[in-house]
Amino acid sequence: MKAAEFFRLYGDTERLGDATLPALKQMVGDFPWFREGWMLYLKNLKLLNHPDYDLLLLTVALRCNDRKRLKRLLEGNRNVYPQNSSFGGEYLASDLGGGETGSSVAGNQEGSGKLRLIEQFLENGATFQNLPGDASPKSGIDLAEKATEPNDEIITLTFAELLVSQSKYEEAIEAFNKLSLRIPGKSIYFAARIEEVKKKMNH
Repeated sequence: MKAAEFFRLYGDTERLGDATLPALKQMVGDFPWFREGWMLYLKNLKLLNHPDYDLLLLTVALRCNDRKRLKRLLEGNRNVYPQNSSFGGEYLASDLGGGETGSSVAGNQEGSGKLRLIEQFLENGATFQNLPGDASPKSGIDLAEKATEPNDEIITLTFAELLVSQSKYEEAIEAFNKLSLRIPGKSIYFAARIEEVKKKMNH
């Protein structure tokens, strides 16, 4: 099934019949994540009073994030069009039957400049420019290392005790010191825990 044919069927579901069922079944088999394909396949089953309709209704409803759209399509509303965000791009681009490419049809149907922007980027050589001056990622900041540093907000008594149980004594002492500053009412307890950890370090 060509992408153009898919759009025609989606726009006018009265064209669905015995002849379209095998192509739609192949489409959902090859591209199971393509929600609109499942919706159209289910509509085809309903129009044919097919015994698989009742079996697949729940499955398709679970796959579809907008069940109101599914209901409108099944009830025969002609103003139900595929959502841009959930289109099966790989299916539309593959076009199973050759001919007009899915990306050009999708671009015409969507009316958005996203595809044109990507195509323009690719036509212009698909190059990235280096960031100017200090904005360069080579400015000496290791973001991965910074992300793994413990944040003072996540330091709790449980976290400090976990560090002790993992024999990370220096980090545990640092955590107890931070807790002592943050919770002055328990500073005597934290000081005692620091002494216990220092004893463990020496043994």
